[in-house]
Amino acid sequence: MNRLDYISLFTKKVIGSISAKEADQLTEMSNDPNSKAEIKILQKIWDASANYSPEPSFSVSEAFQKFKKDQIVQSVDSTKIKSKFYRTFILGALAVVAIVASLLFFFNNHPKTLNYRYNGFHWSRIPVSTS
Repeated sequence: MNRLDYISLFTKKVIGSISAKEADQLTEMSNDPNSKAEIKILQKIWDASANYSPEPSFSVSEAFQKFKKDQIVQSVDSTKIKSKFYRTFILGALAVVAIVASLLFFFNNHPKTLNYRYNGFHWSRIPVSTS
């Protein structure tokens, strides 16, 4: 006897979708002396499941406490984040202004070395005198 076949036929019988041929096959398997051990195991499982009554209990506060304990929850002061962001932003803006100002100063005061001058719209090449 194949255990899976027996379980499949037994399940069909419990559900009520077993055919006459399958019912006869199940009866033959049940009467087989070699399958008595399998039947006893299934009977123990069936009896144990009859006494099972699921009663789930949920407690939101306990679940939240467990979540809080499992996770690292850090409260960060939002003013510290804002002040650090603004300080970084202002330092970055000052650095950009300083670089642009120094480049403009350099390009406007050294035309002979670079041969370019900004005329208000674009950089243009200026002729260099060889004298």
